[in-house]
Amino acid sequence: MTLFGPILVDTPESLLFSRALNLRSVFDFATMRSGPVATTTQGAIGFVSSSVRKDDNWPDIQITHVSLGIISGLTEFYEHLFNVKSEIYKKYIQDENENVRSEVDANILGISLQRPKGRGYVKLASRDPFVPPLIQPNYLSHPDDVRALVEGSLTIHHTGILLIIIRLYTDLSSVNQSFLQE
Repeated sequence: MTLFGPILVDTPESLLFSRALNLRSVFDFATMRSGPVATTTQGAIGFVSSSVRKDDNWPDIQITHVSLGIISGLTEFYEHLFNVKSEIYKKYIQDENENVRSEVDANILGISLQRPKGRGYVKLASRDPFVPPLIQPNYLSHPDDVRALVEGSLTIHHTGILLIIIRLYTDLSSVNQSFLQE
C-alpha cells in the first residue's frame, strides 16, 4: 500500500479515542450500534483501473480515505501498521515549538493493488511446527505492479482527491497555499 499522509486537519473530524470513547458513545453503541465506536474510520473507498490491467471488468487499484487521528503514545503501532518509522509520525505531532502534542486530527489516503502480478512464497523455516514459517511476499517484484501504483498515485494527484480533502478539513488561512495552485 502506498500512503499519502497523514494530512493534519484543523477540524475535529477524525477518530480519536480520547474524544470518541465516553459513556455516551459506549451507550449508543451498546443500544443502537451507532456512534463513533461503530465506525470503521473509512471515509470513502474508490476503485480505478490502471493501463496495465488485463481484465476489462475488474479494477486493479483501490483508493481508501481514512479519517484517523494520530496519538503520540501509538507511534510504534503506526510504524507496524503502515510500515512508517515512528520518528516520522513524531514529527507530525510536534507543535511549532517541537513539543509533542498528545493527539492530532488527521486523514490518510491509501493506494493498494487489488490484483498484483508479483508472487511471493511461504516456506517452512524448520521441522518444528512451533517455529513460524518464512514469508517472502515479493511486493512490487513485477514491473506492472510498480507501474499500477504510480498510476494510482497520479490519479489522486490529477483528480484532485488530495486537494479536496485538504480544503474540506483544513483552515487554509494558516497554510502556505502556493502548492495548491500546482
